Amino acid sequence: MLYGFRNSVSNLSQKCKSVAMRVVVKIGTSSLTNDDGHIRQDVISSVASQLASARKDGHEVILVTSGAVASGVAGLGLS
Repeated sequence: MLYGFRNSVSNLSQKCKSVAMRVVVKIGTSSLTNDDGHIRQDVISSVASQLASARKDGHEVILVTSGAVASGVAGLGLS
């Protein structure tokens, strides 16, 4: 992630409010999954909410994640 997942996207939005209009957020698989490899819906929900807030503030938001593969693997019951 551009700013670091540990810092909330809303903090990023505050820092970029007067500077950047385009925000690129990269979230890795380990940030989106638990130890069993299943997608953490609470994290997905939180990220979506924060990105929506940044969008509402007028930022163009681009989300990049490698978590799509992990989501598919868990969804298909593969390991």
